[in-house]
Amino acid sequence: MSNTDTSGNEKHSFWDEGEAEAWQEGELNHWTEVLRDDTYYEGLRAYLLGETNREISAWLKSSEYTIKETSLTYRTANHWVKEGLLDDTRPGGKGWHRFSLLDMVWFQIAADLRELGFSLEKLRTAKAFIERPTLRLEDGSDSVTLFEYHIALALFNKEPAYILVFHDGRMEPVSLEQLEANLCFIRRTYYVVIYLNPILQRLMTGLPLDPKIEDGDVKVTSDEAQLLSLIRSGSYEQIRIRLRDGAIKVLEAEERLSTERIVDILNDSDFQDVEIKRRDGKNVVIRRTLLTKL
Repeated sequence: MSNTDTSGNEKHSFWDEGEAEAWQEGELNHWTEVLRDDTYYEGLRAYLLGETNREISAWLKSSEYTIKETSLTYRTANHWVKEGLLDDTRPGGKGWHRFSLLDMVWFQIAADLRELGFSLEKLRTAKAFIERPTLRLEDGSDSVTLFEYHIALALFNKEPAYILVFHDGRMEPVSLEQLEANLCFIRRTYYVVIYLNPILQRLMTGLPLDPKIEDGDVKVTSDEAQLLSLIRSGSYEQIRIRLRDGAIKVLEAEERLSTERIVDILNDSDFQDVEIKRRDGKNVVIRRTLLTKL
């Protein structure tokens, strides 16, 4: 399926015309588990065509990181190259490995999936999926993957970004809206959801990337969402907030507990204050305040 921009000058097409037509008809095709609408693909198309966005794309793909800035050892990096989990961009396969921001995010995803028991074969499948172009210019001069697009949205628009990983290794980058909207359409019994924003924040420590989650006209930060979660749990008698420069730094949640679990209570958390009231030689009240530093 071919398209032109608003001036009718530059044409571009989806990675596979048959798959694009199947999507247009509202079908789940053989390589995607997620339904996406026209508005989403228009945004993807604008990202591919925009001059500023092309600069962003080039920056995301530039090899600025060294192995010292990853969680990999030299031995692991060479092993990953051998297993097809890491592209060897060194001239003649010699010299120092250098990585892009996209590579760095992939390393963290792969490490997390290995901890969950994913095999190397499934990780190779996952890598192939995140590297697969979804939209490209007809002349083949440029293309974009959903992986890159959602990382760009998380970095520059502060939008929540996720990766759905299915049991066979197939991966689907999605927004929060797509994640919520597709829960009833995904034809899988289980899958892993990886939240990309914290990964990006660890890599870009000097850049505030706290996503804004919209609830009607009210925007809620992740710290505020954690506070709401404590309130809505119904488990606490009091919740206190400590602020610094207008931001939440510490949450103190006080709960009343059974008097029969003193040892378990004391060992339950490293950050807590426990108050015990005794009457006639018996424990009658135990209150615990859990401390959460943000």
